[in-house]
Order: sequence, then C-alpha cells, then structure tokens
Amino acid sequence: MRGEPTGQSGSKRDVKLDRISNLPSDVTEKILSRLPIRDAVRTNVLSRQWRYKSGHTSTSCFKSLKALQIDNATMSQDVLENMIVSCPLLATLTLIDCDGFTHLKVNATCLRTLAVIVRVPGTCSNLVNFFVHLPQIRDLGISKYFLKYLAVGGCPRKLARSCRYLRYLNLRMSFSNKDEVLTALCLLRSSPTLERLEIFSDHAAVEVENNYSLLDDNHNCVFSELRLVEIKGVSGAKAELDFIKFLLLSSPTLKSMKIKPASADGSLELLKKLLEFGRVSVNSKIIYLAP
Repeated sequence: MRGEPTGQSGSKRDVKLDRISNLPSDVTEKILSRLPIRDAVRTNVLSRQWRYKSGHTSTSCFKSLKALQIDNATMSQDVLENMIVSCPLLATLTLIDCDGFTHLKVNATCLRTLAVIVRVPGTCSNLVNFFVHLPQIRDLGISKYFLKYLAVGGCPRKLARSCRYLRYLNLRMSFSNKDEVLTALCLLRSSPTLERLEIFSDHAAVEVENNYSLLDDNHNCVFSELRLVEIKGVSGAKAELDFIKFLLLSSPTLKSMKIKPASADGSLELLKKLLEFGRVSVNSKIIYLAP
C-alpha cells in the first residue's frame, strides 16, 4: 500500500481543511466589516483565530451604530449595559420580550427614541432609576408590562430631573390599575415640552378605587405644549373618562383629541359624555373614531 505516516497526513489534512484560518488578516477584516453584526459574531465558530477578530469587529461596528433592536433575547445585566455603552452614537433603542436582567440602566447620551415591549422583574423606585439615564429622550413608547414594571416601588408626583426633550409619548396602560395611572401622570408632569400623546387602554380585572378621582389631586397641572392626543380602546369606565376630562382641563394649547371606543356597544352614550366635558382650549376638537 502506498501512503504517508499518519502524523504527516494529519498535518497536511489540517492545513488543507483550515484554509479560513490562514487567510491574511486584512482579508478577514474586510470580510467581517461587510457582514451584519449578528453574522460577524457567528463567525467565531469557524476558526479560533476568527474569534478575536469578530469580537473586535463587532465592537467597532457598535461604535457607529445609531439604531438597535433586540428581540426575544436573554442577556445578563452586564451584557445589556456594556452593549449600550459600546454604542456612543445610539439614537434609537428597541427592546422586545427580553429577559435575564434585573433592571434597565440606559446610559446613552445621544438616545432620542426608546421603545420597550418587555417583561422584567421590578426593584425599588423603578421609574426614578430608569429615567435618570435618559436626559435627552425625545420619543418614548412603553408597551405591554413595562409601565407596570415602572410603577413598582412607587413613584413621585414629579421626577426630580424632568424629561425636557420628550415630545412624543406612547403608552399602553390599564386605567383600572391605580399604580399605572399614577405612573403615567408622573411622566406627564415631568414632560414640560410634550406635544403628542397616544394611549391604548388595556382593560384588566383590577378595579380602581371608587372614591379616587384624578381631578382631586391634579387640579394645578398644566400641559402647556400638548397639542395632539389620541386614546384608543376606551370602554367608558369612570377612570378613563376622568383621565380624558383631566387632559381637556389641563391642556391650554390642545388642538385635537381623538377617541376610539373599544366596541360599538354604548358608543353613543360615550360620545354624549365626551361632548359634555369642559375644555380649557377654545380651539380644541374632540374627534370620535368609529370602533
């Protein structure tokens, strides 16, 4: 039989099979720089020599990243925070159904838009701890369970550091949950330049206190820049109507408030109640949308 010693054959075979590892460094760097971040990171399974290169390239890519969306990911606290810190130009951050971390600490000075659709465990003063790291946020969307998370630990009447750049706020909230309502009110009071507010009423089984009224504790609130309001999923519950009345009486520059009921049942009665509410803005209109 013809053949070569086993050791020599194995060595030659390894050299032939591992051509990727032997590519010039400038070639691999050019390849990695043209890949999406996710694919660049995955190349670390190809070769040991690519692991450092892909990690270095991913970090370099993050430095110029301006928009980041993370879906259905499990990551530790350190990983999440380091990832955000590695994006000094990050302007838009979206987190969807992520877990593995105990709280959100967003340290991104250039951040303008934040959308959170995520369920995370709460700690004391979640609302205060979260917004202290968002000094320049301009557009904010809070959906699903995140408002409930922010409500954990109580909330002040107003944040010590206002969200003075916030122009647009989108909330999905349960008006039957007093803690969520108070948290939403704190955000409104802490946003002096808010111009547009959108709310989706998410109905839950918890009932708000019968003797509680938004107008009792908030008669001095003024939203001087609020111009456009849209509230969807309105059922006609007392807490919802109190909130609508409160906004109409506290928004002197309001142009329009769009109301969309949850269903056609009782919609005529709801419309009658809305038209009876007083308004501080003489130019404001209530626009009733078909369910």
